[in-house]
Amino acid sequence: MSTATPAVNRSASIVTSSPFTLTDRLRIQQDYIRQGNYTKIGKVTCIVWEGQKDTRGLSQDKQLGTGMMAGFGQFKRKLWAGCTLDWLNHANAPILAVSRDRNDLLLPFKMNALPDIPDPRWKGFGVHEVPGPKEKNPQIPRIAQLMAGCPVVGDRACGTIKDRISGKTYLIFQPLLELQVMCGKGKDSGFGRIRWMTDPATHLHGALLVEIHPDSDGKYEAYFVGGSFIAG
Repeated sequence: MSTATPAVNRSASIVTSSPFTLTDRLRIQQDYIRQGNYTKIGKVTCIVWEGQKDTRGLSQDKQLGTGMMAGFGQFKRKLWAGCTLDWLNHANAPILAVSRDRNDLLLPFKMNALPDIPDPRWKGFGVHEVPGPKEKNPQIPRIAQLMAGCPVVGDRACGTIKDRISGKTYLIFQPLLELQVMCGKGKDSGFGRIRWMTDPATHLHGALLVEIHPDSDGKYEAYFVGGSFIAG
């Protein structure tokens, strides 16, 4: 996987504050997970953050698409794809939990690999390409949902940070805006969201840290740090 563009003078102070170091925060969450000291909430189907993107030309975007893509132009689709991690549905989405003290959101079984997503440059089916009523799975062009180095939407991650103790390098996604979560099972299931805000005490916003290299099962070690969160 390509690496994100390095950020100048990136330090752990952007996601943690005294008296906790980055290593402290990760170790606390690792202990919660190892001890089973958490409650499962549901499955995260989408993570949204406020990406720093070039919006020049957005107001002049004339490619509004047709049919199902009407009103949501290519420019907007690329911007959205560049500031989200989307599992598209709950089937292979990672499990989200909260620590028993309610202070930390956890990914106790790591973060599952991301699926390919519809190409944001796609304008919809042409007049002679509209699928018939019996066609259940029409072919839509897709692209790999890379966390960094995507040739279509650029870097999703805003930089990297290194834990000096473990030596592991993490991609940073920040500031977090919300998590879209599926809770419950079967007929009792439903979708909710968890919103992230700047922590009034530390003045830090929320961030997602994802280890650059997946494990042997293709899953990523990942942590939510900084900020404060509320379900709603």
